[in-house]
Amino acid sequence: MQGNLKLLYYTTAYHATHGGSTHSTHFVEAARKHPLIKEVLIFPNTAVTATTNVGSKLRIALRSIPLFQMFFFYRRNTFKLVELVSVIKRDNPDAILIRLDSNFLQLEKLRDKFPKLLIATEVNASPFDETFKNVLFPSLFRKKERKHLSRTDCNFFVSDYLRNRIMGDVVTPHRDFVVHNGVDINKFKPNLRNGLTRGTPGG
Repeated sequence: MQGNLKLLYYTTAYHATHGGSTHSTHFVEAARKHPLIKEVLIFPNTAVTATTNVGSKLRIALRSIPLFQMFFFYRRNTFKLVELVSVIKRDNPDAILIRLDSNFLQLEKLRDKFPKLLIATEVNASPFDETFKNVLFPSLFRKKERKHLSRTDCNFFVSDYLRNRIMGDVVTPHRDFVVHNGVDINKFKPNLRNGLTRGTPGG
């Protein structure tokens, strides 16, 4: 039976050269085979490339300064938003799955603009543990992160620790799920040579 769900997958990793691309492309392949899904659209549909000129070196230096991290964080949340809204209006997807990086402020804007759109996120890390770990007023930004993720229909976290760290006392079991990173144990098994076992370095 052919499904009727049109899914928009929003990720800057799909066309990237790092490991996130493998994850994203495999997800799309699997989603397109799912019986409930009619179509999977990818946004953005071209690679997002970083500049490598002198200006980019200056930005790297500025990003290490807490005050400027605030500026870059808000700037990141305007990235591709106008184009994304245009795509949603044009293609009218039933649901959007967002592989979050630092763009969670876009969630509330999408919720307010498209109240009937199902919004789900894939959360692999908090930007305030990585890219924006030196941001000014970190507790304020973590509260914003929790608030905006609370506006979605569904969030998928890679660990219980990450879910609890981000969502805290507003964790909702039917909205905030944990999908652990893992392996197929039929293909990958512990190396038992020389007495090595699971959890042993080199195993």
